[in-house]
Amino acid sequence: MKIGVNARFLAKPYTGIGQYTRFLFDELSKIDHENKYILIEPKKSGSFLTGFKKTYWEQCTLPKIFKKKKVDLVHSPYPCNPWFGSKIPQIITIHDTIPWDMPEYRKTFLSKLYHSRTKNAAKKADLIITVSEVSKKDIVRNLGISPDKVKVIYNAASPVFSHKIPESENILKKHNLEKPYILYVGGYDERKNVKLLLDIYNNNIAPTHGVDLVMVGGKLHNQDLYSSFDSLTQNHNNSTIESRNGGVKSLGFLPDEELAAIYQNCLCFCHLSKKEGFNIPIVEAIESEVPIVLSDIEVHREIAKDAATFVDLKSNEEIAKTLERVITDETYRAGLAEKSASLKGHYSWDKSAKEHLKIYHAYSLTRSTD
Repeated sequence: MKIGVNARFLAKPYTGIGQYTRFLFDELSKIDHENKYILIEPKKSGSFLTGFKKTYWEQCTLPKIFKKKKVDLVHSPYPCNPWFGSKIPQIITIHDTIPWDMPEYRKTFLSKLYHSRTKNAAKKADLIITVSEVSKKDIVRNLGISPDKVKVIYNAASPVFSHKIPESENILKKHNLEKPYILYVGGYDERKNVKLLLDIYNNNIAPTHGVDLVMVGGKLHNQDLYSSFDSLTQNHNNSTIESRNGGVKSLGFLPDEELAAIYQNCLCFCHLSKKEGFNIPIVEAIESEVPIVLSDIEVHREIAKDAATFVDLKSNEEIAKTLERVITDETYRAGLAEKSASLKGHYSWDKSAKEHLKIYHAYSLTRSTD
């Protein structure tokens, strides 16, 4: 069976969809020796189309290529299946419903049109894969479809995070990480709540503790969703404010091996997001066996289970006290690290690939009986 894959996000490897595309199909190439996978990127290697060019490529160029290649099945790693239907079976992965649920992600006329079209097209997909039970509920609610049409397959972290990085000391020196630090990894759009973390750090942690806040990530688009990032780069980047013991260090996007070393040497990983579909950095922290502090939202509870401590986003005091306890109480910190380590290996791309392969195989059997 020939399986066509929209590989557009390989040009954005640091995004959740980019990691999903990269690691899933890399793992499938190792375990599947029967099917042929045809991954298609935009013509200019490494480019990342946006706006009208992206839409034209998804809706016109890509379907023509798949038709010419005579693929038997198409898997789109994000909702971009043909708006007006297709004779080729379509499987799509919807990681979350944030563009449909949060108006700030569709402010312009074109973005409203695009997300309206993708929502309607998603209803026509033969099967939807998603990455958490929370996302499944959101998809069923948004699309008004049967839960039977949505299959949950969890994401995972890069295999790099499962092993100790031997050159970690040199990597820390490279990034001038000399003090103990709290680590944030992820995006910077408003739902990620980076500003809240910065405020708590600057008001409650930096004045009295010799601990830095290390921020890994960056802007994905030039949009007005990133005032937290703008605040970080304008006012906090690599800052060491006089009379304070700690500073904020913004490292941008990093290769997996460097990022793994930075995880493995942090005091704790902290993520205060308001809404997620899965949140791969949590699994990276689990694989790194470090203490984890997370916002108390449903999907974080689902993914982290008992491997993290959860804080109320409405209580700055609770968040600050939790971080201070992690910093000052070694026994508490070690206990959180043990909780994290207890979930190590629970999520893997090998498991994910095998679950995807079952779905492809089911479609192969369906076609052979038609």
